[in-house]
Amino acid sequence: MSANAVQLYGPRGGTARGHLAFTGNNALVQAATQTSDRKRVPNLDYDVHRNISNQGRRTMLSLGRYIYSNFPMVRGALHEQAEYASSVFLPQFYGATESKDWGIAAETWMENHDLICDVAGWPYNMRTYRRNLLVSVKRDGDMLTVLCKTATGYPMLQCIPGHRIGSPLNETVVFGGFYDGSRIIDGVIVNGYGAPLAYRVLTGENPFDYTQYQDISARDCFLSFIPEYVGQVRGFSMLGSCMFDFQDVAECRRFQLISQKVSSKIALVQWNDLGESEFDAGGDGMTGAADTAKMLPVETQNSDGVDIMYMRANAGHKLEALKNENPGANAQNFEATIVRSAFAGMDWSVDFSLDPTKIGGAPGRVVIDKICKTIGADQDLVIEPACKRWNGFRVSCAMSPALGILPWNDEWYKFSHQGPAKPTCDRKYDSDVDVQEVANGLKTRRKALANRGDYIDDVDIEVESDTANKWAAAERIAKKFKVTIETAYNSLWNEQPNGITPQAAPAAAAKEEI
Repeated sequence: MSANAVQLYGPRGGTARGHLAFTGNNALVQAATQTSDRKRVPNLDYDVHRNISNQGRRTMLSLGRYIYSNFPMVRGALHEQAEYASSVFLPQFYGATESKDWGIAAETWMENHDLICDVAGWPYNMRTYRRNLLVSVKRDGDMLTVLCKTATGYPMLQCIPGHRIGSPLNETVVFGGFYDGSRIIDGVIVNGYGAPLAYRVLTGENPFDYTQYQDISARDCFLSFIPEYVGQVRGFSMLGSCMFDFQDVAECRRFQLISQKVSSKIALVQWNDLGESEFDAGGDGMTGAADTAKMLPVETQNSDGVDIMYMRANAGHKLEALKNENPGANAQNFEATIVRSAFAGMDWSVDFSLDPTKIGGAPGRVVIDKICKTIGADQDLVIEPACKRWNGFRVSCAMSPALGILPWNDEWYKFSHQGPAKPTCDRKYDSDVDVQEVANGLKTRRKALANRGDYIDDVDIEVESDTANKWAAAERIAKKFKVTIETAYNSLWNEQPNGITPQAAPAAAAKEEI
């Protein structure tokens, strides 16, 4: 027996709710009651869009872009995540054997189409789309992809940044138009169950001009983000949990750099009873040579280019270089702790990104394993869904009678994707493990090749073609020089460790050039 879905939003945006009688106490768990011993935390027992307002999300987006643009380690870490997850993401057809030729044709067409798929034109292509998609989701919170067609029906995509999707804070219901009466949450028009019906794209120059917009059906676009709460319809910047930490570290470093610059201008510090320059103790800048000699307890002598300084003893004077020991070790360790915790909020490793020399052996493999988990999550939650939606759209367009680029195939949707090779700290070790696990049936060749960024069907085709070419060349050599095909094969590639198998010399007649 199954229940019907619960309608969360009633007509005109009213929230469907019941009436509960609640009694009880908080004696079981102390944390159930907030006390004056700690700073009071506001109640967050609301839908997620009520806990973070439209403006709050935009503030997180702005801070995320600021930290990304002005903090090198954040920028580098996000680029690392994007490269490791999306640098290669090739569609691979896995349909029936009789459809293989169609699959190869579709893969070839998509590979060429990747170069011109974005309406923004050069240099935007499928490679930059995947990269910008993941960076936008992490930095801004989300990004909208619009599936569109040219006048001839040719498939294209358009990227809409997160700040272009929105609605006024006090607007909760759509009035007029096709979606009249539907609930709208921060630019997302939803049905009674919270599923998106359309997205409101702001088209004006002013980011807060909500009078100019276009509602795009969810059938023609999709919003990419990583949902962290049930009922979430907009994405939040991944940097939200750590952007204050990064901002504090950036400001602290800026102040320290100013201190270093000021200190670097001071060559020497002279201690004296006057607290001012002894060359101008009277303030008129006209101190005579005789007076200067009396006041200045320092005499210098140059010997072979080296200055020798003589100072009067017991005169309360000394000359020393300025020592600036800031930031101290404690300050640097504290900053490193803050950066490490902030990187944890980014789902990334500070050791992997900033200083991999500090890790090695088993700890290094643990770090790499965690990195691979993050990369896999980015692919599963962001890259893979977007590519599947996009590939399904453009392949169906290519099979349409209007274009006729590809013939119809009932298995047109059967495409997986091969991503880039997984990072490793010891490629030889991983290779040896793969060989042993494949030999003992603990891992398939498909999975081992996928970890290297290769697709098994492509590898098998290349191996078969390479093997056929080798034996064809060996056959030609064998016929030409009257030797066995094995000898010719060994002569070409010398795959025997002890060299060519002894055999009678080739016929003297066969001396023409190969």
